[in-house]
Amino acid sequence: MKKRTSKKILPFGICMMLVLTIPIATSIAQEIPTSISKNQNTELKILFFGSLRSFLLPGVGYGIENRGDETAYNVTATFTLEGGLSNSIYFTDTWNYTEILPRYSVGTSWLRAIDGFGPVTITVNVYASNAEAVEKTARGFQIGLRTFIFG
Repeated sequence: MKKRTSKKILPFGICMMLVLTIPIATSIAQEIPTSISKNQNTELKILFFGSLRSFLLPGVGYGIENRGDETAYNVTATFTLEGGLSNSIYFTDTWNYTEILPRYSVGTSWLRAIDGFGPVTITVNVYASNAEAVEKTARGFQIGLRTFIFG
């Protein structure tokens, strides 16, 4: 009898863990427009990727989605991750994209590049020659090479 009970508890426990981590894995950070709209038909959105969203892979990254109807040109994205105990974690990188087509996304991730322990703040700024600049900030927690993003 005990074997059947333990076989039923394990799948139930796994399902409960997934249900409880889904709210943590969803991003609640807001995009902040930082300039006057240059083109109403090009709209950029920033998405974060961390260990919870990447099936526990040791890394962090971001994506830029063009939700508009026109191509975004000369896109520059700056990624910054900082924090940790005693502010021991600091990582920044800048990427330039010639264009992002309408309804397409581009992304960048760093596997095993950031190491440390403690609370972190992740910020991405995106500028394009024909779209509003956007900024998105999220809080997370760094455990070794894994970055868990909470919002």
